[in-house]
Amino acid sequence: MIDYEVTLSGDSKRLRIERCEGGYKVDIDDRELFVSWTDLEPGHHSILLGGRQRELHVVQERDRVYVHCGAAAKEARVQDLRQRRRGGAAAGDGRFEISAAMPGKVVRVLVEEGQTVETGQGIVVLEAMKMENELGAGQAGMVKEILVKAGDLVENGALLVRLGPLEKA
Repeated sequence: MIDYEVTLSGDSKRLRIERCEGGYKVDIDDRELFVSWTDLEPGHHSILLGGRQRELHVVQERDRVYVHCGAAAKEARVQDLRQRRRGGAAAGDGRFEISAAMPGKVVRVLVEEGQTVETGQGIVVLEAMKMENELGAGQAGMVKEILVKAGDLVENGALLVRLGPLEKA
C-alpha cells in the first residue's frame, strides 16, 4: 500500500492506494473506493471511480498538473509520503537516493550528473497509474549518479538517482 497526499486546487486529501484485480483500491479520508481506467488517447482517460464513470483530461505544464473533468479544472499536486518520511538522509552518510515509489515509466530526468540541487527541486518525472509524479530532492546536494533515462520502465523501489553532499570549493 502506498500513501500519497493529493492537493486539488488547495484542498488536500490523504490517499492510500493498493493494487488489486482490475484496478486499484483507494482509501480517501477513510472512505474506500475502487478505481480503474481506460486510456482514450494521450492525456484523456475514462475512469471508473467508486462506481461512477468520468472522463478526465490531464495537462502537465512544467511542475504543475491540471485535471479537467467536465467544465471543472483543478490544479493537482501529488506527494508520495514515503519520500517525506525518508527526510532525505540515507544511513546518516549525507547521501540521498531517489527511488521509484511504485512501478512506472521514467518520463523525464530533470538533472545532469554533477549538477547541484536544492531541497525539493525536481529530479525525475515518473508516470505511474496514468499520472505524472515529479520526485524531488529531499535535501540540497550534488547529483552523483543517474541510473535511468526517459522511457525506462522501473519497478517499485528501483534506485533512480543518487545525490551526494555538496563538494567544498
